[in-house]
Amino acid sequence: MPSTSARRRWVVLFLLILATVGAGAAALYQRDRPQAASPPAAPLPLLFRGRIEPVGGIHQVGAHGAAPTETLAVLAVAEGDRVRLGQVLARLSSEPAARAAHASAVAAVAVAERRLENVRRPWKDADLEVSRAAVRARAAEYELADRQQRRSDTLQARGVTSLVDQDVRATEVRTARARLREAEANLAAIEQVPATRIALEEAMLAEARARADEAAARLALAVVVAPTDGTVLAIHARAGQALGQGPGGGPILDLADLSQLKIVAEADERFVPRLRAGQKATVRLRTGDGRWTAAVARIGSRVELVTRPSADAVSGIEARFVAIDLAPDGAAAPLPAVAGMEVIVRFEP
Repeated sequence: MPSTSARRRWVVLFLLILATVGAGAAALYQRDRPQAASPPAAPLPLLFRGRIEPVGGIHQVGAHGAAPTETLAVLAVAEGDRVRLGQVLARLSSEPAARAAHASAVAAVAVAERRLENVRRPWKDADLEVSRAAVRARAAEYELADRQQRRSDTLQARGVTSLVDQDVRATEVRTARARLREAEANLAAIEQVPATRIALEEAMLAEARARADEAAARLALAVVVAPTDGTVLAIHARAGQALGQGPGGGPILDLADLSQLKIVAEADERFVPRLRAGQKATVRLRTGDGRWTAAVARIGSRVELVTRPSADAVSGIEARFVAIDLAPDGAAAPLPAVAGMEVIVRFEP
């Protein structure tokens, strides 16, 4: 008859087999049972790095003098200065020569104008008046001689005067007519100038004015003025420094209007389809300070590749991104007026 320990081993083995069979049946049951669909995962917010930029961009103001080489003679501003449109920022070494050439060209225009005036009116007003008076006198003499001839003709028809007297009157009329024509010819010679000579003087005046315009343009190139209102962000050249070879030798300074700012988010190209115009975003500085709300104003139309000097927590060393312009909420506190300051942009799903 089996011992008690043997019976216990058989009982344990039986229970293990029974448990294994039950677990297999349960697994088959769960496999064949229809499973309820799990809810889709909620989309995560999008987080991009970005920067603060002037709405009008940054203007790189350079020298565009006409001289083969230019030297910065005077720098009239410093970094941080606010300037107005048209304000003088710098003067080039070619300015004195350009100013002298412009003055000479303006004087040449004045000479050409006077010459043309003299050609059109070669005589003084007093000479013209004398010639016109002579014409009026000869016209009066001719009118008197003509009346006397008509009276003589009437008297000769009545037999009062002779044919000799009539011939005398006719001669007086011819003489008066000839003197009138002579006076009119003299007046016309004074008043009229050959058209070819006038055309020549007009062409010389036009040439002088063109040279003056060219000199004015060269003078304008020798003086660097602000293309817009703004703040001087950086100085690239100092007084006495050569600006390089050829016109537009190099940049002098950077200028931007910091009164109107925008946020440019560097959106990973993979997530651009999830963005839309007018979409809201939250903006913070990289330090976590500040908080602004903004809306998408423009989605860029090309992908840009940027290489970072070191690994970045947001985009890594290299990134392919699309620039997204965001307009800050006007009711919020103003953005820091620092062009290029980095921010973190968060788009909620």
